[in-house]
Amino acid sequence: MSVSVASEPAPEIRSPKSVAEAVALLDAHPGSAWILAGGTWRMRAPLRGERLPAMLVSLEKTDKVGAIQRRDGG
Repeated sequence: MSVSVASEPAPEIRSPKSVAEAVALLDAHPGSAWILAGGTWRMRAPLRGERLPAMLVSLEKTDKVGAIQRRDGG
């Protein structure tokens, strides 16, 4: 079985150095930026027929990020 993935522009990848900078990027690009921490599930989105966002915000170089938790719906 082969999988065909439509050719789309690659997302811009940003690597903020602080949590504040990461939040600012997400606020500046509502709905078109995803947090990337690990990334296997997100990067395989095209194989599931999902589109990648215009921007990926990588937390790899962000200081003091040890875990990401969702609370109170956000």
